[in-house]
Amino acid sequence: MKTPEPEGNFKNLRKWNKTKNALGLQANWRIGLFFYLKPKKDALEKLLKDLGLRVTSFDAPEDLFKRISDKNDIVLIFCDWEPQKEASSRIGLNFLCDYKKFAKKNPVLRDIPVVLVTYHFTANDLSPAIHHGASDILIMPTTIDIVGEKVLENISKSEEKLKILAETSELMDRAEEFVRTGNYRAAIKIYEDVIHEHGAAVEVLEKQAEACVRAGQIEDAISCYKKCVAIEKSNARACQGLGNCYCQLGMHRNAREYYLKVLELEPENAFVDHKIGRTYLMENNLKAAERHLETALKRNPHFYEIYEDLARIKCDQQKEGDAAEILSQFIKFYPEDMRGHIEFAETLIKAERYQDAEEAVRQGIQEANKEKYAPPVALYNRWGIALRKQDKYLAAIQKYELALKIEPNNPEIHFNIAKAYFESGEKTEIVVKKLAACFEIDPSLKDEFWEDKLLTPLHKYFPRPAQKN
Repeated sequence: MKTPEPEGNFKNLRKWNKTKNALGLQANWRIGLFFYLKPKKDALEKLLKDLGLRVTSFDAPEDLFKRISDKNDIVLIFCDWEPQKEASSRIGLNFLCDYKKFAKKNPVLRDIPVVLVTYHFTANDLSPAIHHGASDILIMPTTIDIVGEKVLENISKSEEKLKILAETSELMDRAEEFVRTGNYRAAIKIYEDVIHEHGAAVEVLEKQAEACVRAGQIEDAISCYKKCVAIEKSNARACQGLGNCYCQLGMHRNAREYYLKVLELEPENAFVDHKIGRTYLMENNLKAAERHLETALKRNPHFYEIYEDLARIKCDQQKEGDAAEILSQFIKFYPEDMRGHIEFAETLIKAERYQDAEEAVRQGIQEANKEKYAPPVALYNRWGIALRKQDKYLAAIQKYELALKIEPNNPEIHFNIAKAYFESGEKTEIVVKKLAACFEIDPSLKDEFWEDKLLTPLHKYFPRPAQKN
């Protein structure tokens, strides 16, 4: 297809079309605009589009940087700059500073030229603009010839970089596809090749670390994340990744070291406070765990796992009433979240508040029906347990049967039905038949069966599983 000629009288039309076609500007690349002054932006945007270029405007630097990271299709940036206007005097320079910080994370993107666009500037303004990294300056109003020349001059300097960027982008897409399909080792190999060819970019190292984690190569992931932190000490994402890796290795002190660095950078990060609480929980330091979990809850009162862990700590401290109160708060926020109802009922059972547990289950089922989906089996299971604890065995069996209508092959429900029949005084033959059905679905439940002293009279019907070394 013949490239449409730009409107107006662009002097270097042949050179323009040749360069534009060689670089694939019309098909692959975009010009990024970041402006506060709309008339200036509109005028420049029209000129660029008259040249047959694809243009995208951005309202904030973060939006532009995200586009560069996600798409890798920005070839040139035009940025607002009015040094003679007090309110806007540092807009362009501040953008250049922000872009430098962003570019350090990814060397492949470092050479995208930035052209400052102004209505007026003096010789005294030129030096700080160049010092901050401006590639060129465009004075408005202007003509299509000047805009075309500016585009050609700046893009031609980056021609080789653009080719590398296109190749790298294609490789990164392939790696992402390998990750999506679970071929983590192939993805890791691509990331290694990109780093070998183009240098250690933070973005690539982070992706390599994530692939290593998924592949179970935790030590390699730690190495990648540490390289990220060496390049950028304030990289909270890499520090959090290190904390997660050390958690997987059971090295809780090392994990806390990096989680605390994240909190220095992101003081309101409730997720990390929760993670720190979890490390203390793994060490059975309940007071320290409780302190961090409560802090996390204040920062983010909508995070279910914090409520769950706090409730379990309270239960370990034999404060089931406090645990129930914590979970009831979550239910107030998210009545449609069945996890809260299930754990709430479980906690009330531990507190021996069986009728309250029944009511908690009813509320959960009511909410599920309101949302028009089947109530979770776990709710009916808790209901059956609460009834069994009150010696209401037939009613408990009815609730278990309702659960089996939802999940006919749930081994835990079959096991609890057998227990309910046994506790009700039903004939041994029926109980053994129910247990046999349970063990056929999940033979591992024989271990729990043999550990249940209440079921000792039935142990002779099922051989004890071989003891594991």
